[in-house]
Amino acid sequence: VHHDFEVNGSVFSRFENAVNEINGPIGFSVSFLRDEQHRIFLECLVNSDVMLQCQRCMELLSYRIHSTFSVYIVLTEDQQKALPRDVDSVLLIDGELDLHRIIEDELLLQVPFTIYHDEAVCKVKLDNDERQNLSDKKNPFSILNTLDFDGIEKKE
Repeated sequence: VHHDFEVNGSVFSRFENAVNEINGPIGFSVSFLRDEQHRIFLECLVNSDVMLQCQRCMELLSYRIHSTFSVYIVLTEDQQKALPRDVDSVLLIDGELDLHRIIEDELLLQVPFTIYHDEAVCKVKLDNDERQNLSDKKNPFSILNTLDFDGIEKKE
């Protein structure tokens, strides 16, 4: 089963509050499918054009959200635990699927934590010293690259 939708951005109030402005309707396509083991999953494509605030000059910039994702639909926690670790799943509550929440959660995940205009068009210009300082900074999250999916340190 496949459906295409376009909705007003105000339908997703958490998403609307996370961005400065939503430009036009939010489009999404939803397909309900079965895998080789006959498990039901949802395949979804979400599109939205939004305005976000550049963290360098504080002016608005246009940003396009385009995301494709899949979510397995399960009835019990045991079914959820039996799924491969690399897939997302949603547990039905009282036999109902909260598609609104799933779509809005994905939209929120696609909003970047920080965003900047391209340096050539940003109103704030960095001098060479500032540019060098930015490139010299070590990523504080780089330690996460040494962890595997079980949270156990890799041996190198």
